[in-house]
Amino acid sequence: MSRKQLTTCVEQTIWVSHCCVALSGKKEVLFHKAANCFKNAKSVINILTMGDEISRGKELVKKAEKKLNGSNYYEAADLLSKAANWFELAESYRVGAVYVKLSSCHMKLDCKDEAACAYVTAADCYKKIKNSRGGCVLISCAFCPNLISLLFSCLEHAALLFLDIGRLNKARGYYEEIAKLYEQENDMEQVMIYYQKTADLFQSMDLISSANRRILS
Repeated sequence: MSRKQLTTCVEQTIWVSHCCVALSGKKEVLFHKAANCFKNAKSVINILTMGDEISRGKELVKKAEKKLNGSNYYEAADLLSKAANWFELAESYRVGAVYVKLSSCHMKLDCKDEAACAYVTAADCYKKIKNSRGGCVLISCAFCPNLISLLFSCLEHAALLFLDIGRLNKARGYYEEIAKLYEQENDMEQVMIYYQKTADLFQSMDLISSANRRILS
């Protein structure tokens, strides 16, 4: 059964529930039952169509890899972006790795800003998995054993790229985020290292700002 057919079934169920509400004095009770039915039906739709979304994502990744082998980075980047969208719809753990590949494509095209942003998006995906630990059936950390190291790696790469293109405030923000994440992991040695990097960038930004003020005056 397709998503459209399943959605039609849900709409018909809700319509029947509304009719029952209109014919019954227990409106509040039936309304809550209809609402719960709707939520459950939506969950069923998502689960049944998730496999299809993952399959589409995998197929696009395969096509992208062929383009990469032929050094066609523009088309590969487009395919990987589309694959990431499908994996996101399926709430798949694979999406982070796809954004990392997309970042590599942008680097080949010398688009460092886009590469940094792809790393940030990958990090956001890994954070989502990390925060869902123990609370989500569809996303499991069992599929991502190196989750924490992947998260730190993406943020570190993003910060370095932003530094390389002179976006110091962006880099500072991600170093500070890394420090806070290490704080959650109780790794105080790394916390101190990244807060020091944050402080160094604050100082650099202040020196640049002071130099600019002198030039303008």
